[in-house]
Amino acid sequence: MGLSETYSKALRDFEKLTNQQAATSKNKGSEEGLKRLKLLFKQGKTIQQRIDDFEAAVDDASAANTVARAKKELPRLETSRKKLSEGLKKNIDEFQTIAPFVTSNSASKTAYEIFIKRLMQLHTSAKSEAESRRMYLLETIGGSRKPTPDAKLISSLKALNLNLRSGIAETEALMKMFLEKPSEKTFKAAFTGNSGGPRTLTTATRTWERTILPKDPSLAQQLTVDPQALFDDYEELANLQAIADWRKKFRIQDFSGTGWHGVAMRLAQGYLRQLGGWKKFADEVKALT
Repeated sequence: MGLSETYSKALRDFEKLTNQQAATSKNKGSEEGLKRLKLLFKQGKTIQQRIDDFEAAVDDASAANTVARAKKELPRLETSRKKLSEGLKKNIDEFQTIAPFVTSNSASKTAYEIFIKRLMQLHTSAKSEAESRRMYLLETIGGSRKPTPDAKLISSLKALNLNLRSGIAETEALMKMFLEKPSEKTFKAAFTGNSGGPRTLTTATRTWERTILPKDPSLAQQLTVDPQALFDDYEELANLQAIADWRKKFRIQDFSGTGWHGVAMRLAQGYLRQLGGWKKFADEVKALT
């Protein structure tokens, strides 16, 4: 899922939850908070515009196959990434000031939390993509700027940490969305194999084992977490591709009723609890850089 698609989904999910809340809430403070939150989408240069600028810079960096072009695209890539990060951080800070206006047990509170997670996901995904493209550009430029093996390893660790944090944020958003509004649609988004968060996490684990460790096997001794155990706990969530597989697991004919909600909600809550292990993994990978 690209950055633009992630942002569009974040906006859609926010509206789905807040529209329901706005129609029923009698809490004036909550309503005021919603108004302020929605106004932020229209202020200054939008996040969508900054995403567009960054993705254009990434595309051009990927096509930079000469030294001259690579030298031109390198600062543009970093500038667009920084501007996107600044915009995301500003929005996150603004949203945090709105929290007191939102009741703790409301759908709008959940929408706020989910939207923040998605903004964090965008921030880390952009940094990871920029790091990958940066190394490509430096390789193209060559000479004294060509990355050493150690620099490549550090870059891979940085990207891994960022991908883990992106997957954590998206998984948390998906599970909270389902728990707030249990339905076949939100279940598919959170639990089928196409859900980006869980697949990002398990893919990151495989990157650690198959790409990073062969470069320096001693890194494994510096972790206190077991990446394989984390992978095993999330493998089913990441790999069950079809809704039919989940119907079979729940022993139901379809998702039209609510009898399956309890089991699915307990699974979602369990996966949320397990994110603590993934966060520790990300922290320990970051410490290696």
